[in-house]
Amino acid sequence: GIFVLSDFPPTRRFGVAVILGTVAAATAALLVLPSLMGRRSAHGGNPATAAVN
Repeated sequence: GIFVLSDFPPTRRFGVAVILGTVAAATAALLVLPSLMGRRSAHGGNPATAAVN
């Protein structure tokens, strides 16, 4: 927000980088990581719990 409104170019670039990083992290957390965990459970589950069963 505030970094993008600045007229100082390095500050503006930093603000855009922060926004893009936030979007990328949210995308990974909501889409990529759950799909990876779904694949992992489809291939035998958690190896840490295999010794308990």
